[in-house]
Amino acid sequence: MPRYFLHVHQNSERTEDPDGQDFDSLALAIEEAKAAARDLVADQLLTLETIGLTRSIVITDVDGKVMSTVPFKDALRPEE
Repeated sequence: MPRYFLHVHQNSERTEDPDGQDFDSLALAIEEAKAAARDLVADQLLTLETIGLTRSIVITDVDGKVMSTVPFKDALRPEE
């Protein structure tokens, strides 16, 4: 089972995921990244912090190769 690391990026700052997680596929890692982005935004709403929609989660493999990038704004459902 592949291990992926979900690093949070904002501008030039990066919060590392030191342990990573095992996922059956990259698609499942992307879904987890979207859920993590929504959780982080929800926490910011509850604490009245600025919502950092310019952030993204960069998914890498064990070798550090970027496999996908999930912008926070893409993890939220737009108003219909």
